[in-house]
Amino acid sequence: MCIHITFGKTKPVTGQTIEEIIAAKSAGMSDKEKSAYASEIDQLVFNGLLKVDVHPAAITPEQWNEAVRAQYPAMAFIELPDLTLYTVDVKELKAVLTRDWTNLCKYMADMFDCDKFADLLVARLEKYYGITAVREVWGNTTGGYHAFCLGALLDGGKLIARCIEPQTDDIFVTEGPLGTYAPDKTK
Repeated sequence: MCIHITFGKTKPVTGQTIEEIIAAKSAGMSDKEKSAYASEIDQLVFNGLLKVDVHPAAITPEQWNEAVRAQYPAMAFIELPDLTLYTVDVKELKAVLTRDWTNLCKYMADMFDCDKFADLLVARLEKYYGITAVREVWGNTTGGYHAFCLGALLDGGKLIARCIEPQTDDIFVTEGPLGTYAPDKTK
């Protein structure tokens, strides 16, 4: 069963919330159908509210390593999962982060904390934008050992490495929300 939602194309039923409309449309669906419906809603919300046009460029793991080690020579352990990575310009990533809602998630110690924020941002960048050159990393900060993201990004055509704090959307070299960041390993 394929359910199509037409946000903006039809008038909503007066007095019904989005939640009530979704509940009514999904009544009687199997779990598998509800999963497909939720996926469709997710994609529609992305296309309608969050989409930013980006122009991913292919780089090799060697180029990623070179950019990262030039900026962060103490990176001791780097593992990359793909033979080709895709990066974007710093300005494009900033535009994506402005619309991405990862930073709005509620922090919950030991349940949804720094590594979960980093995991979620990496997954969203990959799923929606094809950006695979931003990876979860771990390292010391003034505030303690921490998970965050590190990307090899384009800036004026040059490949540079930058830290990204998924809880705040900050992109920086070493000074971020938790003081000084020093990445030392990829996840």
